[in-house]
Amino acid sequence: MNKSRLFLIITVIFALDFIVWHKILDQVFLGEGYYYFDRSQDFFSKLDNFKPLEQLDIFAKIIFDILPPIFGDNIRLYQLFLLLTISSLHATLFLIITKITKSPLIGFSSAVFFLANYIGSFGMMAAGQYQWFLQRVPGMLPTLIAFYYLEKFFLKKRFIFYVTSVALFMMAVFLAHFSTFMLPVFVILPLVQFIDSKSKIKSLALGVTLTIPFVAISYIFNSQDGQKPTTNPLKFVLIQDRVIQKTTYQVPIISLPPDIIKLIAKNWPNGSLSYPFTKAVDLSTKVLLIIYIGVIFWIRKGESRLTKLYLTSLLGALSIMFLYVYVDVKLDVYKGIGQSRQFFLSTILLSIVWSIILYVLFSKRQRLYFFSSLIILTIYVISNSIIINKHIDSIQYSSEMMQRFITYTKSISDQFTSESIMITPSYLGWPNPMFKLFYAPLGFAFALPLPGWEEEFRSNSENVFIFDYDYERSGSSFDPARGKVINLTEKYRAGEKIKFLQ
Repeated sequence: MNKSRLFLIITVIFALDFIVWHKILDQVFLGEGYYYFDRSQDFFSKLDNFKPLEQLDIFAKIIFDILPPIFGDNIRLYQLFLLLTISSLHATLFLIITKITKSPLIGFSSAVFFLANYIGSFGMMAAGQYQWFLQRVPGMLPTLIAFYYLEKFFLKKRFIFYVTSVALFMMAVFLAHFSTFMLPVFVILPLVQFIDSKSKIKSLALGVTLTIPFVAISYIFNSQDGQKPTTNPLKFVLIQDRVIQKTTYQVPIISLPPDIIKLIAKNWPNGSLSYPFTKAVDLSTKVLLIIYIGVIFWIRKGESRLTKLYLTSLLGALSIMFLYVYVDVKLDVYKGIGQSRQFFLSTILLSIVWSIILYVLFSKRQRLYFFSSLIILTIYVISNSIIINKHIDSIQYSSEMMQRFITYTKSISDQFTSESIMITPSYLGWPNPMFKLFYAPLGFAFALPLPGWEEEFRSNSENVFIFDYDYERSGSSFDPARGKVINLTEKYRAGEKIKFLQ
């Protein structure tokens, strides 16, 4: 593939990212999204007490030592950085899969399936939780490249490629322990090399040996991680209820359009099913697993490299689904289904699976393959974009609230002193680390209106600032265009009883 064509496809990927996700540029951070503005999270100033095995988010801390001096309090620039970073990840996936399969269309399909996926990407990109993005997404860049070099090692039989893969994987896990979730693909790829090997036992033995550095790196860097599970995986499988179902039931949630399971449940033979539609999920899981496993036998015998990639992606996705069930107790498909950041990595691998299935179905007729892929990808992008935009619109009122509160606080920041105390309800308290960094002098404090707060701060009322927010809603609906910050400071200083609206 010539450079001009390569550049064109990468440009299209970046353009699609901006088309699908452009509304995040009008969002501000929500919840713990402001976490890394907190200067206690500095990296470079704390190198004298550096403990890499205990820090799961080194890259996030490094990048927030760099970005705030450049971007200041302009949240749109941070969101643009997010969009460009994740677009780079999508472009990297395209390049890697194209290199491995020798098919730009498989590579492009994989990137598009991944970039437009509502289920796996919304929580990471558009929920306002910037810390999730920082802790997870950038580390995937060296991880994907490490996977490419491992695959290249088996193709070219040059040890330098293996060393490069191990080094990149170690860097990825060092910078973000979250990258460890991709360990299954670095274990599965060496093991599936037996497919076209004359000596199956020798190939499997070598494969096991080659996985050891990746497993060791993952174990060492997570050995002192405060978020590691307390139960070993084998014991977990034996004592935990319905582990197989909790793992495999993720397959249709990620694979099918969001409303399909709901539609199946609504038309269930013995009457519609109630949420979370477990019987419909169970049926969908069985059908999809039969299809996914069946495709293995459809791939032509002369394409063992494609077979290995398909097996690695499919088994890797299932393994990551299990890891999330093992590590993150919040992921329970028996309690709820829908978009989740926990599906982000599985989506990467299933996007590759879907692209290979498209190839298997249509590749014998190239023109049909091209136009069928174009139609399917177009429908996929449009349908997911509609859902993404609708969801962003539904939470935009929260973003507008936070933006107005930040703007108002900045406008009166000249009134703040080192003795000042800001009191707000919890829903306005999240930007505190950013206020302290940009708008308030050293010593400025924040407090929540806990029981007895009015009397606690009464003697210092001249230094107390109190704010609330009025959504100005009608009924239960929230209009992003409406709402205003309520300054209760003078009422409190005058001795009036304060009642927050929410």
